[in-house]
Amino acid sequence: MITLYYGSGSPYAWRVQLALEAKGLPYDRKVLSFAAGDTKKPEFVALNPRHRVPTIVDGGFTLYESNAIVEYLDESYKGRGTTLFPGDAKKRATVRRLISEVDGYTTEAVDNVVKLLLYVKPEERDAAKIDEARAAMAEELAFMAKYIEGEYLVRAEFLTTGTSVTGVQFARALTATTNNHHVQISWEVVTLNDGSTVQTSGATPTSLRLVISTQ
Repeated sequence: MITLYYGSGSPYAWRVQLALEAKGLPYDRKVLSFAAGDTKKPEFVALNPRHRVPTIVDGGFTLYESNAIVEYLDESYKGRGTTLFPGDAKKRATVRRLISEVDGYTTEAVDNVVKLLLYVKPEERDAAKIDEARAAMAEELAFMAKYIEGEYLVRAEFLTTGTSVTGVQFARALTATTNNHHVQISWEVVTLNDGSTVQTSGATPTSLRLVISTQ
């Protein structure tokens, strides 16, 4: 049985959890509290010296870093559930490249907007900085939109893009941001194989489809 150590609200943990679900693998979940400092406790640091989530233990093998975990699951459990990476070397390399691009460039562009809108008091927001960040985000999303095939970014990219675990709807919602700078975030519930649902801190359900829109 695989054990997944995760923290509520971590998009990188969602990445691994979605991969486990897609592969149809049974696993035990161990939720860690960031507020209680669980990731810095000796028993967890012994598993992950960087004291971050996600981390998995599969038998006697321990692994952290979400991208590495997803690839490990796909390669170690071939024939189970959904194949996450294409078999062709060039296509597989392209998926890995896109993952790196999203983790580096797309996430940064989206985070810059989120920080300015959600972590700054309304009366302290700088409209010029918000407009600049929005323009940069729209440019980045338009660049990545070139690689959209069907509903998701490349094959199984929705499992491996962390903050951008979304697809076309999310990209369109983000690029449609208006000058009102008011962001509404809504969620859909994802039911897991064990009948439970993924949740962030509090009672807000999370899912594959994070929809960001404006009012």
